[in-house]
Amino acid sequence: MYEKFGVMQDYMFISCAISTIVTFLGSAETRFCTTCILLAILGYSGYCVYQLFLHLLANLLGPRVAAITNLWKAYHTYRLHLHDTITELHLRYGPVVRIGPNDVHVQDSQAVAEIYKGGRAFPKTHFYSAFQTSTIISSAPRMKTVMLYEDDSVHMDLARSLLQRWKMFSTHN
Repeated sequence: MYEKFGVMQDYMFISCAISTIVTFLGSAETRFCTTCILLAILGYSGYCVYQLFLHLLANLLGPRVAAITNLWKAYHTYRLHLHDTITELHLRYGPVVRIGPNDVHVQDSQAVAEIYKGGRAFPKTHFYSAFQTSTIISSAPRMKTVMLYEDDSVHMDLARSLLQRWKMFSTHN
């Protein structure tokens, strides 16, 4: 008789716990919170899939964590050994390594020269017009500095004239 009572007590406890959980999950606030958490997990999973497989840099080798978040780079920077880690990555993966979601580290002198070459291959966009200096008088035209000219020929002419004047000034003093 005592064993039956103990078993019944266990069943009562389990059924009470299940009914409490069902009641708890049945509330509107809990469903909303659960939905928000599931949507956040789903969204982050989609972001990870995009960064790892669909992003333009997805075909570059590097740590998978680095392709998803910059926290990897922040950790190695905080520990003061990012440069050693990047050197090891180049030994492991080759001259071009992905070290962040939008960051690539290149250890090839020809590639660096191609990326950072000057000239007319990559003209300036209208983005630079946002940096024009404004004047106190609103009707006065906005002033451009040498760096803000989008036309390379105008930029080079102004830069040459300023460089010549600077050379003249520095040789006279």
